[in-house]
Amino acid sequence: MNLKKAKLYAISTAILTVFALLWNGLVHLVILGGEERMLESIHRADMADKMWIAIVVTVVIALFYSVSYDRWRKTGSHIEAVWHSLYFGIAIIVIVDLNQYAQYALPFSLVAKWALFGLVEFLLYGQIARWAYNRLAKN
Repeated sequence: MNLKKAKLYAISTAILTVFALLWNGLVHLVILGGEERMLESIHRADMADKMWIAIVVTVVIALFYSVSYDRWRKTGSHIEAVWHSLYFGIAIIVIVDLNQYAQYALPFSLVAKWALFGLVEFLLYGQIARWAYNRLAKN
């Protein structure tokens, strides 16, 4: 990997990570905060001490998205970003949301909201990555 590609991945990953942290804060603490309070009984007692893990996971997902978008990207078009986001988002929905629904006694309505907000998140990732790659690739 050349230096220009590494810089592109680093900048895209940083932008996506900041967006993801803000988006997830809005979704999970504000919009779904009331519904998610019922999950507090199954949270770790030391959850605050483990939040760094969630941040690392967020960075890794942003990096995977950034690299996979670069591999998927041919022209940098809006529709390419949408298709990649749908592919990536649906994979995450199956791996994370539906798997948690299968393992834990969660209301399907909450899991469906997670899935919907997650899909919107990745559709927005696509537009952010598209903007970043189209802009930064020129420099």
